[in-house]
Amino acid sequence: MADCSRADATALWSGSAESNPPDTRGSRFRNNRIAACFPPTNADPSAPVTFPGLYKYTTSKTHTLSGSGAPKLATIKFFAWLLVLGKLNCRSYRYRRNICTVDESYCALCPSVEETDNHIFFECALARNTWECIGVDPDGGSCRHPWLMGRELPLPSSVQYDAILLVFWQLWKARNAMIFNQEQRSPRRVLRHVVEDMDNWISRYKHHSDHWSAWIDYFTASV
Repeated sequence: MADCSRADATALWSGSAESNPPDTRGSRFRNNRIAACFPPTNADPSAPVTFPGLYKYTTSKTHTLSGSGAPKLATIKFFAWLLVLGKLNCRSYRYRRNICTVDESYCALCPSVEETDNHIFFECALARNTWECIGVDPDGGSCRHPWLMGRELPLPSSVQYDAILLVFWQLWKARNAMIFNQEQRSPRRVLRHVVEDMDNWISRYKHHSDHWSAWIDYFTASV
């Protein structure tokens, strides 16, 4: 069972570990059922946090989205959890666990470059070009703080983390498509899939539909 500090875990769902976090009042990733996995608010902030009910919650079939092809909210939450904790099943992670050889730990697109999570999402040519398409600088990006990406964009901050997390999700899916199907996706195709996901999720943002639509329009114009 994975552990992390209560402060780190809270930051994952609240949006930022900084003293001035972004406005995430419209975020669908803030959920009281997730908060139930944490210790009481008066607990030691440095105490380890276990997630006894998180896997069951995030794989629940009751948390599905309408619309064919729309990812489950729970699936994205679980992906974000693994991303921030450094537990994604990338090739470098598998190598460190002695599951594959060093020759099998390289990026499928970048020969002789170790496939770490930071490489997948920030250093690989596909990732860099995808971020640059939407005007985000990938240099200095961190998988431990994905909510910091895209904060410089002139778009509503209330749904920024949700929109940016879907970019991470589609970069991960593009990586899987290359490894398992030998299908190489372009940055524009990655963004088209992001827009499709966002269109399928628009009903979840009834009180922030204008904000969500602004991000959709921005990504669409970048394709």
